[in-house]
Amino acid sequence: MSNKYFKGLFMVSAALSLMVAIACGSSEEVIKEVEVIKEVPVEVVKEVEVVKEVPQDPGKLVVYS
Repeated sequence: MSNKYFKGLFMVSAALSLMVAIACGSSEEVIKEVEVIKEVPVEVVKEVEVVKEVPQDPGKLVVYS
């Protein structure tokens, strides 16, 4: 009688162990974070105002635009 009891207890514990191993092993989730840095060319526009003093000739009209 005890032989059947131990055999049944062994089978139940083996089945439970197998179910726990399968349940814990299959839920593995891998999360991978990747940071992407993209370099974008920057266009620089410089506005420079140049002021030159021109000697005035009283006989000529000089217009600059």
